[in-house]
Amino acid sequence: MRIDRIVMGLLFASIAAAASARQNDADGNTVTGRIETIYVRESHRFFIERKLVRRTEGKELWAEVRFERLSQDDPVSELALLPANTGIEREDLVETRLAEPVPLIRGTLPEVSRVIKLVAKHDTLQAMLFGLSSPRRMQGLFAQAGMCPTNVAYSNSNPQ
Repeated sequence: MRIDRIVMGLLFASIAAAASARQNDADGNTVTGRIETIYVRESHRFFIERKLVRRTEGKELWAEVRFERLSQDDPVSELALLPANTGIEREDLVETRLAEPVPLIRGTLPEVSRVIKLVAKHDTLQAMLFGLSSPRRMQGLFAQAGMCPTNVAYSNSNPQ
């Protein structure tokens, strides 16, 4: 009985996390994603993982942000500039403003994608459940728990 409630709670929390993952602003170009890797920019187009660099003071930090893909047109991941002194770590949920793809014109700087704010730290339930809303992953979650969704919904007919 108790495991049923836990699984149902996880199911509802993952659905809520997926629903909040794609809340867009007025421009429609912000998206919530998970930090996969953090890089230090050493020079133009040359990035090194932060864990391999001794000192990162005064250097730009960039992150690979992975998004939940809801349609074929959505990007899977994006390299985004991190704001300075935010304490963002790997696997944190962040809100990212994606750069609009525009043709490069000589003499202009292209817009870059930027992390706007921290949504949830990596050790919170929201961050842990990010990306679990896809049907394939949810079926695996139920298989690991040794039950199927229909059994979960109807097994609570005898509450104590």
